[in-house]
Amino acid sequence: MEDRKKLLSNAEHELRRQKRMLEKKRELIEADRQQLEENSVNFETEKIEFESLAEKIQETSERLQSEREIVLEEKAGFDFEKEQLDKVKHDIDIERSLL
Repeated sequence: MEDRKKLLSNAEHELRRQKRMLEKKRELIEADRQQLEENSVNFETEKIEFESLAEKIQETSERLQSEREIVLEEKAGFDFEKEQLDKVKHDIDIERSLL
């Protein structure tokens, strides 16, 4: 009988210990679940911010490309004008040397 009581007491003690472990595991799982939910919300927020920035970068890239094309056209015009002025200057230099 005494051995049976000890056995039952030991079994009860072990069950209580296992119950405490399960409760701790449940708390850890709940904390992990909450952290996962927070991370998911943070991820979605960061994803929206990232997509917004990516869109702004794309718009800026397109605007810069358009501006680059305009600048290249203007440069071509300036280069043509410079070439014409250089020819006029050259002609004037030739006339001066002849005088």
